[in-house]
This record gives sequence, C-alpha cells and structure tokens, in this order.
Amino acid sequence: MSQNAGVLDSNCQLGLLESMSFRWKHNPQACALIPFDRFVTGRIPNVQEYPFPFMSLTVTGGVFRGRSDRAEWVRRTAIIHIWVDMAKLEHGEAVAEMLRRIYCNRAWRYNYGDVIDVLDNGPAQVIEVNNETFSYKELIKIMTLCIQQPRVDTCEDICVPSCSSGTNPGSSSSSHGL
Repeated sequence: MSQNAGVLDSNCQLGLLESMSFRWKHNPQACALIPFDRFVTGRIPNVQEYPFPFMSLTVTGGVFRGRSDRAEWVRRTAIIHIWVDMAKLEHGEAVAEMLRRIYCNRAWRYNYGDVIDVLDNGPAQVIEVNNETFSYKELIKIMTLCIQQPRVDTCEDICVPSCSSGTNPGSSSSSHGL
C-alpha cells in the first residue's frame, strides 16, 4: 500500500507516536486545521516557541489487560494538548473533533503491534491562560488506545529455574529431573 494514501502497510517500521502523527500528516483536512509542522510528539513544548494553533501528542505507559499464548493486550492513554488564540475556541474544538474522526473507532499497525481500537474519553477540557505576556486557550483531548502486541516471555516469566543458573533444562546434568 502506498504511504501517500495515509495507510500504513503490513511491514510498518513506525513507532506508536510516529504512526499517529503519520495519520494526521496524510489527512489534508486535519493539516488545514493544524499544519503538520505544528504537530509535535513527546514532551510538551514551551507555548511561546510556536505560533498558534499547534498541538502536542503524548502517550502514557500501558495498563496490562490480558494475554493469550501469542499476544498481550494493553490500554494506553493518548493525551493531546491543543493551543489556540484566546478568541479561537471554535477552532480548537474543530481540531478536537478532527482528532476524534481520525483516531477513534479505527485500527492500524505500528512497528511493535496493532492499535486495535481507539476510544473517545469525552469532550476536550478547556483551560484559559492569562498572564502578562500571553493569553490563550488550551484544550486537552484524551483517548484510550487498545493495543495488541506480540507476547514476549522472559526466563522469569516462564518459571524455569535452570534458565537463570545457566544449565540446559534438557541436559542430563540437570538436577531438576527434567
């Protein structure tokens, strides 16, 4: 599949944050609201460094939900901060709605698993900031990512005492009677 189509192929080498920003980058309607060069991932930047509007995406660590013999399921929280000029709340709300349309109830692959669903955690929270140098509105949109990733067990997970001692459990020198 072509990456220009905004679809990740099955050989995806993008991390989770990169895969999410990829979906924004390849949506012309989204980029009309917030240009891709104002979509940052990771740490929240200093609002004085960017012209409004802009946004930041962070994803928290996962909460384990279950596993099978082949996969683990986790839930991770995506937190998106949207900054707009004080008089542009409607623009920020349109960005929050676009986030919902692009991500919620969608699935896609990334380099270490699959986002199998995205749940909308409700309307964006709006915060007004007024200080001597800046006045702006910050909207905080929260979504839950349901992720399936390959199950990877370590020696400690499978409880084979000989793994940590360096002996082979199948060798005749094993004292565990295996």
